Amino acid sequence: MKQFARLVVLRLLILFACLYWLEVQKRPAPIDALPAAPRAGRTPAQAAASLLIFDDDEDGYRAWIAANESGYVINTPKGDGGSTPDILHRASCASISSPRIQNYTTSDFKKIAAADKAPLVAWLGENSEDWRPCGRCKP
Repeated sequence: MKQFARLVVLRLLILFACLYWLEVQKRPAPIDALPAAPRAGRTPAQAAASLLIFDDDEDGYRAWIAANESGYVINTPKGDGGSTPDILHRASCASISSPRIQNYTTSDFKKIAAADKAPLVAWLGENSEDWRPCGRCKP
């Protein structure tokens, strides 16, 4: 009987551990825990499958924009950000993709990009106290 009770307790512990792990997987990642921008070796389709951070990576950001013109981008301040809101843009928006500007990710802002809008909106809902859609591109 003791052996049976130990087996039941062990199975319950495993069940609770699995349920906890599944719950943790549902939570959005903090910005610093998101995967880095794709480097060589990843196809645009693979890169577009998840949220990507472009921080001090102009070449990677421009390559992603060129390959994902129908995607979406959050322009978010680096560090504290003060009172500057996060802005959700279409990847094609001139305010975040003009060839005349050379410091989209090397200045005070970084970019979080995705092929679809839904994961970015979900991330904003969980991680941003102040955000809005771009008034220019109206994503």
